[in-house]
Amino acid sequence: MLGDPMPSFRPGFKKLVADTIVKSSNFFKHGAKDPHATDYFAPESNQPVILDACRAYTAEAQEERPLMTTFTLYLAFHEPRVFEQEFIDLVQRQPLFSTAKQFSKRKFFAEFLPDISAIYAKIHRGG
Repeated sequence: MLGDPMPSFRPGFKKLVADTIVKSSNFFKHGAKDPHATDYFAPESNQPVILDACRAYTAEAQEERPLMTTFTLYLAFHEPRVFEQEFIDLVQRQPLFSTAKQFSKRKFFAEFLPDISAIYAKIHRGG
């Protein structure tokens, strides 16, 4: 789970994502062995860690959450090099792709989260 990247990651990025996620985990797990060690916070690790948390939650809870789906789509629009081409092709075929790719993170979530939430609500109501 922790550090096991999503299957939609390109093979070249699977090790990078796993290493990024596991590095801090190992620091906290084995920190007592080296009290002078330091784990430097790298802001660029936020996105892989959040994406891994989304994937882990979905696998454990056996449910999709609108916020997690929106985050995954945001990364697919803005960091497509990380994902398998098949997944990116699916995302890029969407009519709003060229427009949404230009959105800031705030605007992307403001535009997409309500719609994705509505879709999930309709699915769960059986509609």
